[in-house]
Amino acid sequence: QTLQSKAWRNSIRHNLSLNECFVRQQKSENGRGYYWGIHSAALDAFIHGDFRRRQARLRAKRADTLSIQPIPWMMNTDSSLNYSIQQQQ
Repeated sequence: QTLQSKAWRNSIRHNLSLNECFVRQQKSENGRGYYWGIHSAALDAFIHGDFRRRQARLRAKRADTLSIQPIPWMMNTDSSLNYSIQQQQ
């Protein structure tokens, strides 16, 4: 892996973590990366095209993973170069 490919992935993870609309979920099947999802409280905004960045509040107030609704896609942040969109059935 090149330094450039690692930097790109780190940048994506950093930007997702700064936006409270995105939450890190359980590890992927291979146990190396995490899935990112849209928090259920922000789902309506995304459906209606509101993609404004919400600043992350105190992480101690982060919602339970139980309150996060499954969505049809989640981004796999595993360390391989395969960034496919995962489909949930």
